[in-house]
Amino acid sequence: DGGGKLLYEHICSHNCTNIITELDVSHNRMEPDLELSLRVLVESHRCVPGLKPSIIQVLEKKVPKGVLHLDNIEASSNQEVSDAACGHAAFVVKLALEKSSLFTGLSFVGNRIGDSAVEHLCDLFLANKRLVSLDLSNNRLTNISTQLLVNMINARSDVKNITLTGNQEISPDAASRVQYALRFNSQPSGLKLLLLQIMKN
Repeated sequence: DGGGKLLYEHICSHNCTNIITELDVSHNRMEPDLELSLRVLVESHRCVPGLKPSIIQVLEKKVPKGVLHLDNIEASSNQEVSDAACGHAAFVVKLALEKSSLFTGLSFVGNRIGDSAVEHLCDLFLANKRLVSLDLSNNRLTNISTQLLVNMINARSDVKNITLTGNQEISPDAASRVQYALRFNSQPSGLKLLLLQIMKN
């Protein structure tokens, strides 16, 4: 994997992700973690520029364990960033964290992401069972995101907290359904079975 590590270091140090749009390193007997790191770096060129330094720290395990804060990334950028680039950031985060054991939560506040980005984050939570909290405050989410989150919560009985404040297009009823799903999951299994029977009747 010496060549792969050199390639990774070169991409990091020379900002090649602004030039490289595709990189295929398959069939090179490269370690899966290194292959993933290279893919994440290349994908990051389509994101908010401020995300890349944080993602490199994640890949190199140079960030504190616990909640990973990726807040207000767009505001830290020195250039205008498209909505698509903001949304693609969630896909890159999903790639980087799917198999990570470092974090129990993700804070993705103020990044202009929409409903399509929440699909990626829900997939991330379904893949990485260590993640139990998610802060999506001050984004551009709608009621579509709340249904995606409820579906994810129903499949992950151990998710503890989801924050949606500051998303103006989410109705109070839709936001309350997310909180109800969280409260339901926090109940003892016997009580949950009883509640399910009541709801069916």
